[in-house]
Amino acid sequence: MTISVTARDTSEPSADQRWMGAPLPESRKNNAHTRYRLYTSEHFSDCAIKLESKTKKLHALILAQACPYFASFFFGTNAELARGQSPQELGLKETTDRTLDLSSEDESLVEKMLKYIYLFDDAEVFPARAPKDPYWIQGVLYFSLAVRFGVVQLKAEIHDRLLQATKTKWDFDALVKLATAVSLLDASAEAGGTALSSLVMNVVTSHSGKVKSLSDDQHQALLRVAPYTAPLILQHLQAKLKKLDVYAKYKCANNHCRKEFPFFAQFPGGSKPVCSFCGSKKQHIRLT
Repeated sequence: MTISVTARDTSEPSADQRWMGAPLPESRKNNAHTRYRLYTSEHFSDCAIKLESKTKKLHALILAQACPYFASFFFGTNAELARGQSPQELGLKETTDRTLDLSSEDESLVEKMLKYIYLFDDAEVFPARAPKDPYWIQGVLYFSLAVRFGVVQLKAEIHDRLLQATKTKWDFDALVKLATAVSLLDASAEAGGTALSSLVMNVVTSHSGKVKSLSDDQHQALLRVAPYTAPLILQHLQAKLKKLDVYAKYKCANNHCRKEFPFFAQFPGGSKPVCSFCGSKKQHIRLT
């Protein structure tokens, strides 16, 4: 009887086997090669994730280890769900064929999260070079996704990369982009809003000197484009502003808005408060 032995393939993944064009780290190359093949093939799959344009067949155990929401759906466990919203609150749907419907989520971000779970590498999302505009927006959206789904390692890595990015490129425009990205998520209501606020404050604290030196016009611009996060950023100025008796918090009198907003009387345009959300100039309710 002749026994044939097939040599183990230890070759480096080819260019099309590299996640998003980024070479796999040297120390993880062999294991990552195997995990990449699991991710890109349907071998041994026992569950599926429905995205906006396709359905990916994946592996419930791998997903469950990284994410408590996947664990709850595929194995019925509530372990670690106390860290955030329940899957039902997230609006996720399960079917009898173990297919989780994430078609309402941003497909590109979900795929990045899934690839991270399989490959443990996020270098392409935040490259070492100074970030351009899309990285601020995508970074915050990606951070929010990691928070909502409870992928703790990914959340920590994105946080560190965003913080590092501000050290390589920091100016008022960068602050506006970061604050705007968070405000787009409506941090007051979005799941993970506290974590997003903490992220912004960590960034601002790292550059408190520059934040304090912003002009009144820049304060106004920040409030206009980032009404949810600007008050958090500008709290570094409150001690100074309160001494001048120019800072106050109002509730919008517009029945279709009714949101709380800060107002700084030294802004151009007079002392009458203007809602930074809807632009209303009605007789707003002063809270502080």
